[in-house]
Amino acid sequence: MSLFDKYGGVPTVTLIVRAFYKEVLSNYKLKPYFVGIDAERLINHQIGFISHLLGKPADIHVEKVLSDSHKGRRISEDAFDEVLHTLHDVLVDHKMEEADIKAVADLVLSHKNDIVEIENAVRVYKTKNET
Repeated sequence: MSLFDKYGGVPTVTLIVRAFYKEVLSNYKLKPYFVGIDAERLINHQIGFISHLLGKPADIHVEKVLSDSHKGRRISEDAFDEVLHTLHDVLVDHKMEEADIKAVADLVLSHKNDIVEIENAVRVYKTKNET
C-alpha cells in the first residue's frame, strides 16, 4: 500500500499541504522565496505533486518539475533544510508514523540537487589556509 493510500489520499494530502504552507509562508527565513507567487495556485499544484510523490500514479517527470519550478529562485541549503524540518513537524502533527516520515524525508532529500542552487556560506568560501 502506498503512503498516499495509507494516509487517506487527496483529502489528507490537502490538509498536510495547506498546513505546511501556512508554516512556510509565516517563516521569516522562507517567506522571501515566495514573494510574487500565487500561494493558492502553488498549494493546488503541490497537492497533486505531493500526492504523486506519496504514490498516487501520475504521468510527470519529477526531476524536471522540481528543477523547472525552483530554477532561479536561489534556494540555499539552509532554506532547504528549514523546509525539511517544517515538513517533518507538519507530518508529525498529522499523525504520520515516524518510519513513513523518514521515507518522505528521504524522498525529498533525493531531489535536493534539483532544488538547491546555493551552498551554505561556510561551504562556499574557502579559508585563507585552503587557497
